[in-house]
Amino acid sequence: MNRFTKVLVALIVSFFINIYCDSEKIFAQIELESTGNFRIPVLIAQSWANSESKIFPDDNFKNLVKKIAQNISLSGQFDVHIKDLELPKKKSDIKNLSEQGFYLVVFIEQSFDKKFIEFRVYDSALGDMVKGKKIEMCENIADVISNHIWLELSGEQGVFGTKIAYVKRVSNSRSSHKSVVCVADVFGKNELKIVKNSTINIKPQFVKTNNILKLFYSEFTAGNVRLMSINLDGNGKRSVFDFDGTIVGISCSSNGQEAAYCRSGDIWHYSYDSAAKKSIHKKIVYDFGNSSCPNLLFNGDIIFASDAGGKNCSIYIYRKSSGQPEKLNISGYCVAPSWSSVNNKLVYSKKVNSLMQLFTYDLNNHKEEQITFGAGNKIDACWSPCGNYLLFCYQNNKLSRIARVHVVVKEINFITPETDFCSYAAWQVN
Repeated sequence: MNRFTKVLVALIVSFFINIYCDSEKIFAQIELESTGNFRIPVLIAQSWANSESKIFPDDNFKNLVKKIAQNISLSGQFDVHIKDLELPKKKSDIKNLSEQGFYLVVFIEQSFDKKFIEFRVYDSALGDMVKGKKIEMCENIADVISNHIWLELSGEQGVFGTKIAYVKRVSNSRSSHKSVVCVADVFGKNELKIVKNSTINIKPQFVKTNNILKLFYSEFTAGNVRLMSINLDGNGKRSVFDFDGTIVGISCSSNGQEAAYCRSGDIWHYSYDSAAKKSIHKKIVYDFGNSSCPNLLFNGDIIFASDAGGKNCSIYIYRKSSGQPEKLNISGYCVAPSWSSVNNKLVYSKKVNSLMQLFTYDLNNHKEEQITFGAGNKIDACWSPCGNYLLFCYQNNKLSRIARVHVVVKEINFITPETDFCSYAAWQVN
């Protein structure tokens, strides 16, 4: 039995196990780890009710389907194909598609009045519909449908329609360090420059408090580096913290009442006293070398990086209960930790053979895993809102690009072009 045949048998067995375990998430158990480099074939059928209607998919509808197919292909787990097909009338119509090698089939239909889009997800091996839904036309309809389909295919929340941010160096500036802050979609398209002042801007971060999404970033001035805030449309720019020294990196609680931030190599804690209606800033990690990249956990602990006054940078956790930092059980030279509240994991850069590679560390089972390999330094990583992707800066010689990797697939996809010098990636939070 060759490798491909083994993969097919494993997938078919997986399907039947899932059918009996959870019919509503029939494909949720499919993991690429069991398929090697094999991508699971998915057919997206752009459909019409019947051939007698003479109403076939128009160009707008076909473009919508192409966008959905692009979205579903994002992780690298699925090999997506598009066909024009009439809606199935009997189970054998679906089973025939299974015989053609398509294990997952999604029919997408536009209503005759073009006011609704309906999708249906099928288990082609059995010919059964797993999920169907009719959605009214709206802005970003392709992303909305993709997130519904992705949930059925993988059992996970989708990231389609979310935003990323990064810093782009201004190429025509006399100072090569002057930069703008950009926002784009997950593919790096529809880029919008939202911070365009003629100075140095670094470390953008999405912050959501009270269901309001903003972008924080650090701005260099003549006297300090201050923390700024701006709306995603480029309006509403204001100062958040404007103190002496350098403020780079902040992590906020979901209600906006607490934050941990780095100021001139020390870790500070911010809280708001609603009764007294005043802000409280307290330095909590100091005389501890150069500290950076604070991550405020739900329980009030703070994970950060520090050289602790030495030459080797490591990952530490400040325990709220004791008021003291302690080193996590992670070896090697490690910098720039970022925490995911979804999977309770860290991502950070670790030096391996003189190159910075991305590793993850599970705070639940304390297991470490290397995610990236090969040439180039991978730095300043952050998590996707679903906890399955990493967004980071890839640097190699004169190149500095924003890239994305799925933590299971481990295949790097570049988002920004070689011609743009980009750094400091951020992904929208939920």
